[in-house]
Order: sequence, then structure tokens, then C-alpha cells
Amino acid sequence: MPGHSVPQTMTHPPPATLTCDLYNIDAVLYINYGKLVEVETFLLSGLKYNLASVYCTQDRLEEAKKIYLRVLEEFEKVPEEELSTLRIAIWRISTLTRIGWIKQRRCTSECSNG
Repeated sequence: MPGHSVPQTMTHPPPATLTCDLYNIDAVLYINYGKLVEVETFLLSGLKYNLASVYCTQDRLEEAKKIYLRVLEEFEKVPEEELSTLRIAIWRISTLTRIGWIKQRRCTSECSNG
């Protein structure tokens, strides 16, 4: 929701770990470059990763970590010229999450705007 934010005591997790926000919204991945990427379907070099079924519950964390590592492996294979689109999407998410976390649907709409 516009204007929605979380308490300033919220801190970012260390790289390569999963965390939840205070409102039990879907898990997010804290990925390279200090950016936050929503656990959601996204496109990378024409490959579709459907991560929407991974939620922020204790029993699913290991599964989510495995998917996260697989995505990073694929990320490394993408040619430099194709990375710009993904980086722009990640940057857009990052600018919205600097002081808190964003809901899944809002992230999806932001990521798909162009």
C-alpha cells in the first residue's frame, strides 16, 4: 500500500540468507549487490523461475535456499548484455525496499512496468 512502511528497527539480513518481514508477507531473497529480490516469478534471459510457492515458513526455508542457489548459478551464465534488464528490475525493487519491505503484488507490478 502507498505510504506503508515498517518500524525503523528492521534491519537487512546478511547476504545470501532468507528472512521474513514483520507482517508475514512472502519471503524475500537478499541477493548480490545488496539488492532485495521478491520470491516471485521473474524472467532471466528467457528462463522462467517460478518461486511463488516458496513462503516464509520455517519448514520451507531449506527448499527456498536451494532454489536461490540454483537461480544464482543461472545468473552467472547470462551474457553481460542481457544482464541490464535484470539489474534494472532488481534496482527498482531495491529503491522500494531501502527502508522496509514491499508486498508481493506491489513488487510484481513494479517489476513488470517496462
